[in-house]
Amino acid sequence: MSANKLYEFTAKISRGEGSDMPDSMTSAFVNCYSAETSYEAAVRQGVLVMAQRGYIFQNLVQQVRELAPGDWCEYIQKAWPEFVEDLPSQADIVKITKEGGVLFGPFIAF
Repeated sequence: MSANKLYEFTAKISRGEGSDMPDSMTSAFVNCYSAETSYEAAVRQGVLVMAQRGYIFQNLVQQVRELAPGDWCEYIQKAWPEFVEDLPSQADIVKITKEGGVLFGPFIAF
């Protein structure tokens, strides 16, 4: 069995039934971080979790890329410095990558 890798992709989503997206917002961009054995499986799992949370997946905005879990702290300091306290720790990301899972970065809604 292959070990999980951590993948990132940006998705355009819209508000679906039961989502927590405010009524004044119709769409959003969100970075999805998914730990799976391949990027295809990571995207499938990310889209499934979006649907479970009431979001409608529209499309990928950028290419899927692999992130090194060991570089997570450095990555979030550069990518999301204003949200460092809201995102998982280095230890949490290593655990999520090993066990599999999906998490979302900040939503940019419009």
